[in-house]
Amino acid sequence: MQKKIFTLFYLLLGTLPAFAQRINIAVEQADPRFTLSVQRSSSLAGGSEYYYFNVQNNTSSEYELNVQITLELACAGTKTVSLRSGVSNALHLLPGGRYNSENQAQFIYFGKKECAVPLGSNNYTLYKSISYTISNVVDISREKQDAGAKKKTEDDARANARADAKAQREQQALNEPKAAENKTDSPKSSQSTIAAKSNPAEITNVQFSQKVMVNGQYMQVFRQNGVPYVRNADGSYHKTTEEAYSRILAVSDKQTQTRATQEIPKQQNDPQVLKLSQDYARNQQYQAERTEIITKGVSDLGNLVGGWIQQNQADKARKEALEEQRAEEERQRQYALYLKTSSRKNAFAELPSKDIPLSSQEKAASIYFFIYSYNNLDSEYGASAYISNVFEIGRYNDGTRAYTATVKNDIENLSPYAQVLHGYYYTAQLAEQKRQELIAVLQNTGVTVNNVFYKGKAAAAKAGSASADKQESNYGTVISAAAKVDMRPNNGTAPNPKPDNSKESQPKNYGTIIK
Repeated sequence: MQKKIFTLFYLLLGTLPAFAQRINIAVEQADPRFTLSVQRSSSLAGGSEYYYFNVQNNTSSEYELNVQITLELACAGTKTVSLRSGVSNALHLLPGGRYNSENQAQFIYFGKKECAVPLGSNNYTLYKSISYTISNVVDISREKQDAGAKKKTEDDARANARADAKAQREQQALNEPKAAENKTDSPKSSQSTIAAKSNPAEITNVQFSQKVMVNGQYMQVFRQNGVPYVRNADGSYHKTTEEAYSRILAVSDKQTQTRATQEIPKQQNDPQVLKLSQDYARNQQYQAERTEIITKGVSDLGNLVGGWIQQNQADKARKEALEEQRAEEERQRQYALYLKTSSRKNAFAELPSKDIPLSSQEKAASIYFFIYSYNNLDSEYGASAYISNVFEIGRYNDGTRAYTATVKNDIENLSPYAQVLHGYYYTAQLAEQKRQELIAVLQNTGVTVNNVFYKGKAAAAKAGSASADKQESNYGTVISAAAKVDMRPNNGTAPNPKPDNSKESQPKNYGTIIK
């Protein structure tokens, strides 16, 4: 009998590592932007198989897409899986990012190996074939670039419009004092009123320049309402350009100065002429100073208004940028919280409640469960959970096992929240692996995890052992220290729990082999 027990022990040890080993499934890639990889791991002892999916973004762009996978499985038939980020059906990939389905791994239970696909060496699998589709691909980076370019174009158009309006205002402000200056009386200038015969506008109170010979004809220039004109020898006139006006006026001023210089020596003894010359000089100086003051005042006013407008625009732009930055930070925080809370909920959803089967329904000598409860999963910092040890539900001497109602009555006050009885597993190792995976997900998403203890309902052979008697403590005791999980990389497998040396003295009962 002892020899049979040791033989069974080594057989079970030989099957346990097979579950942790992951086997790659060849997948034909449909889109060069993304790489889909699939792995499976089987447990002959547990009669189950896990499937893991990974999607790699091979680009420097941010994407949102839908990935739907169809598995053809022995025992279980067709199973469809939609990869998702959080609770939505869309998969969100950052530039060069990778999606890992550790929290969305598919667990399929096939019970008996007769329906599974044999692989030799006492290995089996459910896998037959795989197909998948990638759809609704959205290039988020391109949408952000297009939105930014559109905003820049609109901002440039508004800036150009403001600049044009400012230039028009400044030009108008400069033209008004010049028009007023041209209307000022001058003792040396001759003024006349002419009526335009060929033009609809009436020319009045204008100051003509000296006659200048241009292309064999004498011409004079003048301004009317700030617009430059040329007056011909026959009295007709027409508009001209600023450049032509300036050239003719320069020649006229030069002739006037030359003529005055020639006449002064002849008339320097005439008091009246001398007085008129002095008055003219003083008037010219006054007009020059007046023009300079007006021009400077308009320029200063324009600079002041322009500076105020620019400062106001800069302040507004800084305020809008700050508000946009704060809004983006809040969106990122909300999205991160959404991912965290979704991962928490998905972790518990993958471990549903399960009642203890009757002995007539499940023939295994021992099955294994653990208990969990939680609260405030949507809270950013206040989420907490209580997770029990893995415990055995064995069979009594009469072949029966404890009822679900009996165990639930025992664990009613195990934690402050509603207890969930999860299982069942055929080995304690497999149950402990799922428990450690749950703890790792919860701690990675900011959930405070507390350990609680429940002794379970051991098989009849263990009921009278010294270790079992030693565990007769109140089942509701909460261990104050938070649960600890080895977070070091282990190639995607769950961390191995630390061995409990106190149980080495207990007799090992691995049940019986079910033929």
